[in-house]
Amino acid sequence: TSECLNKSSHSYLICHICIFGVKVTPVIGYEGGEVNIRCPYEDAYEKYIKYLCRGKCDYLNPDIVIKTGHGQTSAAEGRFSLYDNTTAGSFTVTITRLTAQDSGKYWCGPDIYTELQLRVKKVVNVSGCEGHSVSITCNYERSCRDQHEKYFCRGNKTSSCIATGPKASTSVKERGRFSLEDDPAAKFFNVRIGELRAEDTGIYWCVEWCGELHLDVKRGEN
Repeated sequence: TSECLNKSSHSYLICHICIFGVKVTPVIGYEGGEVNIRCPYEDAYEKYIKYLCRGKCDYLNPDIVIKTGHGQTSAAEGRFSLYDNTTAGSFTVTITRLTAQDSGKYWCGPDIYTELQLRVKKVVNVSGCEGHSVSITCNYERSCRDQHEKYFCRGNKTSSCIATGPKASTSVKERGRFSLEDDPAAKFFNVRIGELRAEDTGIYWCVEWCGELHLDVKRGEN
């Protein structure tokens, strides 16, 4: 309707699509979000300085993005932070406010043979109107197996999203105003939300595709 085209009555659906960085570990992160990179190491390296470097990471001149000091188990540098869990034999690097430029090859040190590939997906914007419906296309990775359950749910993180239950899935295709249709051959599934409400605003996930969506439904003006 013409009322739906008024700027004041638009709803905005922001889709944060993203990825996680000699063993190659894929790491998926979300543009604007954060990612945790876990780096295990052998007991012999427990007291060594821990670091994360980027690119070619030559042993003599690594491009270190963050490292601990001697005797330290934590460090922080800009958007990067590092925590060394000596009991578990691993350290974790957190990168916040991810950008597309963060994508690339990273290495955990001192174990120079642990390579990580970080990919950060871009943000896609989709709009809808209160009282109307919106359709969302969720592309998923070629590595995803067709028989895996795909579902669309709400939560600040994938863990909370899964815990609170899916809105719609490949096994339960309709849940109230939410419906889902999967096309395994084309590697995507479509989600439809009918009769949008202001309270639909929040973070949603297309699980299996691993895409985060922020849905902001704004009220129209009479």
